[in-house]
Amino acid sequence: IELDINSFLCANFDTSVPYWHFARQKIHYINRSISGMKMFRSPSLILLFFLLESCSPSLYNYIKISPAMGTGTWQQGREISEKTIKKVSVIVSFDKISEHDMVYDVTIINKSRTGILFDPVKVFCNGYFELPETEEGTQPAVDRPFSGDPDVILAVNDPEIMIRDLELKKGREKSSYDNAQMANDAACCIGATGSLTAGSNKKRREYEKIQEDAERDSRERENRHLLLMQKYNEQTAYYEKETLRKTTVLPGQTVRGKVHIPANVKVKLLVMNIPLENLQFDFLFGQIIDRPVRKQGARVEN
Repeated sequence: IELDINSFLCANFDTSVPYWHFARQKIHYINRSISGMKMFRSPSLILLFFLLESCSPSLYNYIKISPAMGTGTWQQGREISEKTIKKVSVIVSFDKISEHDMVYDVTIINKSRTGILFDPVKVFCNGYFELPETEEGTQPAVDRPFSGDPDVILAVNDPEIMIRDLELKKGREKSSYDNAQMANDAACCIGATGSLTAGSNKKRREYEKIQEDAERDSRERENRHLLLMQKYNEQTAYYEKETLRKTTVLPGQTVRGKVHIPANVKVKLLVMNIPLENLQFDFLFGQIIDRPVRKQGARVEN
C-alpha cells in the first residue's frame, strides 16, 4: 500500500515544492493508520489542560498604577498627570494592562511657535523596587522625579516594530496554512483514489476514513487560519491608528495616542521620561498589586 501511495503522489505532484515535506508527513501518518497503529488522542486531557491554563490567575490583572501615589488630578474619569514647559503641555494617564504591557494614554499639546518631534523609541520608564522613606511614611509626597539609580529601565515598545512583527507573523501563518492545505488535498486524493481501487470493503473503508480525516483537518485548519488572521489584522489596525507613533506636533496642534511599556510586577515606583527634542517631561507613577495572589494554585486569595 505504501508503494502505491508514493507512486501516486510522485506521478501527480511536484516533489520539489515546499509542501512536499508536509505531504510526506501525512503519508507517514496514513501508512501507520493503515497498518493498525493509531495515534493516541485524548480530548479530555486537552480540555483539562486549557481549563487549568485559563483558570490560573494572572498577576497583571491586579496591577494598579496611579500618578504620584494619588496626587494626580481627575479628568473625565481618568486620573491624569500634566506638565507644561515653554508652552508645550503633556498629559499622561494610565489606561490598562494589555497582555504583558502597561498602556498609557499620552496627549501632547503644542502652543509654541515651532514644531516639536515626538519619537516613541526615546520614551522610557525608570523602575524602582522600593519606595523612598519619608517622614510621613513610605510614599512620595510630591510629583517630582525620584533620584537614585533605577532598579530597572523599561523601554517603550516601538509601534513600527510591532507592526513589522505582525506583518511577518501574517506571512508565516499564510505560508503554513497553504502548506497544510496542500498536504490535506494530497491526503484527500489518496483516500478518494484508494477507495475506488481497494480490493476489499475493509480497505475501502480505511481509505474513506483517510479522506474524511483529511477533509476534517482541512476545515479545522481553515477556521484556525481565519481566526488568527483576523486577530493579526485587528492588532495591526490598533498599532497603526491608536498608538502614538513618531510624529511632528505642529504649532497649535494636539496629538493623542497609546504608549506601550513592558510591565514589571517588582516595580513600586515608575518615572516615565518623555523627551520632546530639548524638552524633558518626567512623570511619577506608583504601582501596587491590588490583590495578593498565591505563587502556586489557581485561586485568588481575598
